[in-house]
Amino acid sequence: MVDAGHVRVAPDGRGASLVDSILAARGLRRRIAVVLPSSSAVPHVVAATDLIATLPSKIVSDLHIPGLSVIPAPLPPVEVSAHLFWHPRTQNSPLRAWLCNLIKMTAADL
Repeated sequence: MVDAGHVRVAPDGRGASLVDSILAARGLRRRIAVVLPSSSAVPHVVAATDLIATLPSKIVSDLHIPGLSVIPAPLPPVEVSAHLFWHPRTQNSPLRAWLCNLIKMTAADL
């Protein structure tokens, strides 16, 4: 498996990610119509529109949202890595350290 990394989107709607590389190798490309700050909103946007999305199976496997159809993508499996971001002023915050540790411990059990 390969890390899917982040999707970078140009103003013309073209993406640059592992999915885009796989599609390009097949002579295909996608047009990105919506960019959201979190993947958790993607299934709800897809269910309410005529858009499609590629998401990790762990995110969509147990979803039951009216209007949402989930099918396996014809792509090789990829591993998605989690990233945490915070403002530099909170770098030494005990609360930030506690939250990051809690997230790491929870994610390790998945």
